[in-house]
Formats: sequence, C-alpha cells, structure tokens
Amino acid sequence: MYVEQDKLVLKNHHFPVGPVYFRQGGEAYQEVMEGAQPDILIEDDCESIAGGVEMTCPQLQPELLIVA
Repeated sequence: MYVEQDKLVLKNHHFPVGPVYFRQGGEAYQEVMEGAQPDILIEDDCESIAGGVEMTCPQLQPELLIVA
C-alpha cells in the first residue's frame, strides 16, 4: 500500500489535515466510502483500472447518491 506516501503528498501540497481512508483486509471501495460517509466523493473514471470496474459510485445504494 502507498498510504503513507499519499499522506506525504497531501501534506506537501498543503491539503487540510484529516483522515485518509483506504481499503483494508479485502474491503471493497464502497465499504470504505460507506464507513467514512463523506459529504463529497470525487471519483475519476478509473480508466487505468479496467475502465471503471472497481469504481465506487456504481456499487452504492441509490439513496446515498446525489449526482451533480
């Protein structure tokens, strides 16, 4: 995992301090998101990982989504 490297990048680019959520022990992306319950989720099209097969939003319950 590259979590510590990611945290360093966020710090070096002056992002606000806060938790960094990531998959652990076989979790799916949607499980991490549902546990974190963010106000905003920004997700790219994940083209680099099989064209969105592992995207979070399509896996979520519809009542959790407000798509802009």
